[in-house]
Amino acid sequence: MHIRLTRASTAALAVATLALTGLVPAAPPASPAAAGAPRVVFRLWLDDGCFAGKGPASTRLTFTLRKPSGALVDTLVRRTSGTGAFDACFEDGELRTGYKLAARKGTTTLRTLTLPRLVVRSNRAADSIGVNGPRGARLSLVVTDCNRSPDSCPQVLERKGTLSSTGTYATDITSGHDALGHDAINATIRTGAGDAISRSSRFPFIVASLDTTFYGNANPGSTVRIRLKAAPGGTVLSSTTQTPGSDGRFSGPATLSAGRELSADFAVDARITIPAASVAYDPASNAMSGTCLPGGGIILIWFTDTMNRVGATADGGGAWAVDLDDALKPAPPPGALLQVTCNSAAGDQVYHLGDAPS
Repeated sequence: MHIRLTRASTAALAVATLALTGLVPAAPPASPAAAGAPRVVFRLWLDDGCFAGKGPASTRLTFTLRKPSGALVDTLVRRTSGTGAFDACFEDGELRTGYKLAARKGTTTLRTLTLPRLVVRSNRAADSIGVNGPRGARLSLVVTDCNRSPDSCPQVLERKGTLSSTGTYATDITSGHDALGHDAINATIRTGAGDAISRSSRFPFIVASLDTTFYGNANPGSTVRIRLKAAPGGTVLSSTTQTPGSDGRFSGPATLSAGRELSADFAVDARITIPAASVAYDPASNAMSGTCLPGGGIILIWFTDTMNRVGATADGGGAWAVDLDDALKPAPPPGALLQVTCNSAAGDQVYHLGDAPS
């Protein structure tokens, strides 16, 4: 299942989550403080509510987030550590382009940062990435591959550069990595004041959510054509055009019966032959098994007191199995919902549900 965490109850949880997905930028570089004033630098993720940084040591700071109009979005208070570090999450607002993030000590405003425009576009077919942002900004691009292993997202590529005088940057990654759907991209720009501002994105992908829905992610504002065929290379049953919003998401209805083919036009290999998917739990052997896409990675999720997640790999016929004793995972409670995500070789997915025996 594709899950996007846009909030966390605490900043520590948010930062830990970003670290696990490989999307945390390095700490901002040192920057000289203005004479007589304590220095505040930010490290933040656009379109998330969380931020971190460094300011005066052991100091109570008030952080405010305002819209471009000046309207207050949210306020919070944090005490910096003995080294000046801080991290926090706004509960009622996201860090969006044009918003103003300010740090105040008492009645003195130490720093106000206007959040810049930072756009990441990727081309899965051409293995390329483009970035638009502040002119002349230093840029770091990191790509992580979360498709080949259900338990890790290793970094597979890093590129550094500078945005041009028109605020653009483009790179061909063909020689470094064969881009797959769901591959994560983290773009981080550095300001002259030492701030690190990041935006996360993914190479386009499509998910067949059995039995009635498709969804996915592509470049915001692009045009994506989705086709459903009776079989691979067969009669077109339906065709629809989607325009992803600012978050890149798109979705729609479809009758996803086994044997049909679902495809998206952002890559030749963005096509899924719908499998006769299944999942079952056997209490006697304390094992889960099922069928899905041949040769693909499987991610299985169920809930006890906490979320449990385990990975497997389907064989050439699509069959997979997991021994929960070997995986050191608790058995699902009677009637528990079993959530299964199957990855194709190209990085697209099938998502389906099952139930543990009551």
